[in-house]
Amino acid sequence: MSAPKPIHDDISVERAWQIGRRIYVSCHYESSLGTRLRADLGAHWDRDRKCLWVGSGKKAQVIEEVRATDLRRARVEEIKRTGRPVAIPFTATRLRALAKEQGEAIWDDERKVWVFPREPEFDAVYHQVRDGVAEIRQKAAETARHEEQLRREERARIRAAEQEWVEKQRVEQRVRVLEKSGRAATGEQTAVVVVSTRRMNKATAREMAYPLGTVLRLDDGRRGVVVEHEVWFTGEEMASSVCWHPETHDMAHWDLKHVVAVVEPTIDELSADEAERAAAADAAEIHQFVNLLSRAGAAVAGWSRIDPDTVVGVIEAWYGSGGMGHRSGTVTLTRDEQVIFQHPGYYDEFVRTERVLTDPALVARMRAVLAAGPRKCLYPDQTVYRYEVSVRDEKVDADGP
Repeated sequence: MSAPKPIHDDISVERAWQIGRRIYVSCHYESSLGTRLRADLGAHWDRDRKCLWVGSGKKAQVIEEVRATDLRRARVEEIKRTGRPVAIPFTATRLRALAKEQGEAIWDDERKVWVFPREPEFDAVYHQVRDGVAEIRQKAAETARHEEQLRREERARIRAAEQEWVEKQRVEQRVRVLEKSGRAATGEQTAVVVVSTRRMNKATAREMAYPLGTVLRLDDGRRGVVVEHEVWFTGEEMASSVCWHPETHDMAHWDLKHVVAVVEPTIDELSADEAERAAAADAAEIHQFVNLLSRAGAAVAGWSRIDPDTVVGVIEAWYGSGGMGHRSGTVTLTRDEQVIFQHPGYYDEFVRTERVLTDPALVARMRAVLAAGPRKCLYPDQTVYRYEVSVRDEKVDADGP
């Protein structure tokens, strides 16, 4: 077999070559060059070499076709490299046809754009296509903005409807809880917040909240029914700056918020409040009385023995929290109208002292305390004071024997 020979100085032997009486051209069967060679020159397909061939008598025509094809290919690559790209939308059929037919634009498959030649004769078409694309994109952007605005309005409408529905459910729930409680609402509402540093999940926190319908006594003494509650967790960073409580300081915690509808007090609650106020006033009176005795008269060291048969009544006093606390004195009223205050002394010497008082005003005040009968009471101050009143006589007259 003879070696391939070039057919022209401008055409490489890999592109086209001659062997014997045949000229071979390397191209795809369905390419534009292959189509022209088959249609115009009657080229045949060589299955072994995978290329087209024609007789050597048509050499001049082959050289012309190959050179024209290579020139067109070089022209296409030059336009792709130096031309003016325009990204024409797929739907812009008219502009794409204009670019191809009048602007001789080339499709760059890598960049997905149409590329116009730089020659001045294509400027008008290039600008017409470019401006048309800009107009299409502007209209598309306006349409997108309008559609987005419609979507935002729709979402806002849905959120407003949801919030309205949720608020309606909350109001109906509050009404149902109040009706079930049987209490008369005043129309006022307040919030009661309980904080907890316990480690737990949200379900456990909800269980810790007061159940709906629970009647609470507020700090100002009014009563309220829990009609709604919610819980949320607060981390250390938020606890130290935004959600601070004196009970937790900067610690992470759970907030248990209760919405409370203030209600009218019942007769029993009014009676309980009155009894509580009376008990508080009684505790304050006893505390002030014992404090007065601790400073009245002259104190002598040691305690004298008091004959139990002469005792009318006794006030015993303690202070401090936990267990019984510390004794802070004993006040005794005797039948001979003496008020005896015995103090155990102070830390750490505990020197016992005694004060014997016969002032009629103090005696009358002691009788008034005893006349209310035996009882126990607490008086909260900087520390907690506890008093226990005991009466030895079956009946003590506040006005004396």
